[in-house]
Amino acid sequence: DIIMIDTEQFYKTYAKILADGYKQNKFYEIDSGVLRNMTIEQMNKLKAKLPGLNEDATFLGILTAKRFSKELNEEENSHLSYVEKRANLIKMYEYSKTLPYKLSGLKSSLLLEILENGLKTNIYDQAYFLEYIKQPARGTFMKKPVAPDAGRWQDHIQSIQAEHNRANYAG
Repeated sequence: DIIMIDTEQFYKTYAKILADGYKQNKFYEIDSGVLRNMTIEQMNKLKAKLPGLNEDATFLGILTAKRFSKELNEEENSHLSYVEKRANLIKMYEYSKTLPYKLSGLKSSLLLEILENGLKTNIYDQAYFLEYIKQPARGTFMKKPVAPDAGRWQDHIQSIQAEHNRANYAG
């Protein structure tokens, strides 16, 4: 069992395996099964050996879920009042502010949960609201960045479509 492994050599070797994986493929995905079987302490030791894990969404997501497993357990928290749930949400939100930008979705989600919880408890916190609306919007309505040569491809595609239309609808 991986929980029983706690040697310096283990962290050094596993960090090297991961570093090699990242070096060979910038889209390398760490094995979440291994991480799920590690303790928070083991994950922190591994992160100390490979600081790049601070940018790995899978690693940070699992570490965050482990760190807040009690707060995220709906069954265990079903008896909590909205005020107590709000305190948990704020605690998780404060932690989320330390995470890299690529996990800003977590921060946005927690802010929304805090605001929704505030509606149930009549706590209207302007600071959380302002922080929420500052968050970058995520969705298909956003204008996507255009590559510098996209216009050339767009022109090419349109000319092919025009030629196709002339050929099919020439009368």
